[in-house]
Amino acid sequence: MLSDKNKVSLYQAMLLFMTILFTAAIRFVPLTTARKAGRAAWLIPIPTAIVLAVLFILLHNIYKKYPNNSVLDIIEDILGRPLAIVLAALYLMWFVIITSLFTRYYGGRLVATIFPNGDIRIFMICMLAFVGVMLQSGIVTICRMNEIIFYVIVTVFIILIFLMLPQVDIKNLTPITYKDIIPILDGSLSILSLWVYFVYMFFFGDEINDKEKIWKTGIKTTFFLFITTMLFLFIVIGRVGASIVQRLPLPFVASVKIISLFNTLERLESLVVILWISADAILIATMTYITLKTGKYLFKLSTIKPFIWIMLTFIYFFSLYIAKSLFELQSFSAKIADFGDLIFGAIIPVSVYIIGKVRKKI
Repeated sequence: MLSDKNKVSLYQAMLLFMTILFTAAIRFVPLTTARKAGRAAWLIPIPTAIVLAVLFILLHNIYKKYPNNSVLDIIEDILGRPLAIVLAALYLMWFVIITSLFTRYYGGRLVATIFPNGDIRIFMICMLAFVGVMLQSGIVTICRMNEIIFYVIVTVFIILIFLMLPQVDIKNLTPITYKDIIPILDGSLSILSLWVYFVYMFFFGDEINDKEKIWKTGIKTTFFLFITTMLFLFIVIGRVGASIVQRLPLPFVASVKIISLFNTLERLESLVVILWISADAILIATMTYITLKTGKYLFKLSTIKPFIWIMLTFIYFFSLYIAKSLFELQSFSAKIADFGDLIFGAIIPVSVYIIGKVRKKI
């Protein structure tokens, strides 16, 4: 077992989780929720937060029995080595797919927003090279770097919300009727497919301290995500309307672009993009680390360092062929990635928990 100084705290792991949600939330959440629930989309975090709280309870119960293990170690003890190997292989393939997807989104977004004539391959190579350097230092360094990025993101988010709130038109958010219940529940699955990424953090659970505090920390995390996501959707949809949000590739950035305070505060979207790139670096580094940890378990490796650059090279080439256009990326996310994340982030963990209860392992 690693010494404490080589581990991260549960608090740091949850900050890491919330940072990687930032980039996905800006790109994905307003567009998808507006398409599914229209003007009622800002209420979608309510059912999602309830489900997330339940998942944190299940994880808390699991880690009361397995305080020093990763998710795959727990799966092995509950299901046995053969099934654990099969699931580890499936998780490994899935992590490679979504890491490549995020890498491609990063490059595509830069070309779409800042460098329309730029070469997406150059941006992706630079990002993956930076991620490789980060990974050489280990997860502890990544978490420490992320603490700074996270608090800057939160500060900027609060400022932007303050600036945009007066321009919200309540007509874009109401009326809400009982007919919106089903669309809200349907839309909650889209957000839940992102929020279940907290389960992925525990694939390096053997490197996380304070796991006995999962319930307490999880409730705080759930409350934070509930408030910020609801505010986020309230502002974006309230400013431009659900029908327009559905047609914009980056609704939040579009909303920020029109901020002007006394004609002195303009083009704040540049600041959002900078934070977005920083969050992308954390996202890609974290998911690559989780992928490598899964490979370490699957192939019984003693260390992951020799395989960092091999993995990043594979992710680079795979990300080039995962889709040919932004439309294909969005289609893949909506039709495959959401469904896959719900399976790997919620359905499989819950199933393992139920089997563990039946077998009296938990």
